[in-house]
Amino acid sequence: MKKMLLTSVALAAAAALNTAHAGNARIDITCKDRTQSIKQVETTCRTYNHGWVKQNPDSGRTVEIPTTADWTQMKVTITPEADGVWTLNLKGKFLRGKETKQIVPVEVLYDQVEVTGAELKNGSFEAVDAKRGQPADWWANKSFAQENRYISDAEGAKDGERYVKVWHNMNIGQTLNVTAGQPVTISAYVKAAE
Repeated sequence: MKKMLLTSVALAAAAALNTAHAGNARIDITCKDRTQSIKQVETTCRTYNHGWVKQNPDSGRTVEIPTTADWTQMKVTITPEADGVWTLNLKGKFLRGKETKQIVPVEVLYDQVEVTGAELKNGSFEAVDAKRGQPADWWANKSFAQENRYISDAEGAKDGERYVKVWHNMNIGQTLNVTAGQPVTISAYVKAAE
């Protein structure tokens, strides 16, 4: 009986651990000029256009990858059709509760964000905007710093000492200037928040 009880407790703990790490990292890439489109996409991640944008669903692209307890790289290459400005948002998966229909925070850690083909600043979040208490060169919700989403932990970071914790409605972003025909590769290391 004790053995059965211990086995049941161990299985429940393992299931809880797996559930705690369930979710997706999500990067939204959006053309500032909604008449432009993002169509030439190469990735092994799940990707889809922004169907909720009625004017031009192809003016944005979402890239998702499941998160685990370990740092995992997600990567996408997009070739712009025209010169322009893109916004890059680091988020967690959009999820609504089954009964309440409220948005459920799916928290994700991001570190070592790199871009080739366009300039990204402070991709490892090491430079600090002391006035705002968040990573320099990135924009975020005003309460980002108040909610301890900018983390300093050399042992936990993938690169350097700092990383960020986000979810769908508490994301962090930056703009990229892109050139027609110049492929832009975006990569980031992601991990499930515990």
